[in-house]
Amino acid sequence: MAERLVARLRSLRRWARGSWGVPAASAALIALALRSWSTTAFHVGLVTATVVAGRPIALRAWHDLRIPRVGIEALVTIAVLGAFAIGELWEGAAVTFLFALGGALERATVGRTRHALARLFELAPETATVRRDGNEVVVAPSEVRPGEVVVVRP
Repeated sequence: MAERLVARLRSLRRWARGSWGVPAASAALIALALRSWSTTAFHVGLVTATVVAGRPIALRAWHDLRIPRVGIEALVTIAVLGAFAIGELWEGAAVTFLFALGGALERATVGRTRHALARLFELAPETATVRRDGNEVVVAPSEVRPGEVVVVRP
């Protein structure tokens, strides 16, 4: 029983450090802020959620600007700073959460696509049968010439 709990905690720790940790933490902080009992707690929750989700975005923006390159991270950072400047803490928290969630979804999709492509390449044949001068010849796939007829059997 204790071993299963330790294994579950390790799995949860890996998940939290992975793609989903930042959006999940930001969402939890926003939810806590929305259920807060005072304006101060609401504001602290939103600022904390923005810092949690916005820190990685701002760091990437800073690195991009040092190249110099203006990317989407810099634009999101400017938008969040602007939202804070006019007192729209909710907007800053929402923008950083949505950007972090989008990044996590993108990484998950790319990971699944890479895995599917790797499985597809494993199915690639090691030989190809082509028709040359009326005869069927077995060759390596890299030796198939453009315009040749490839024989495919069920």
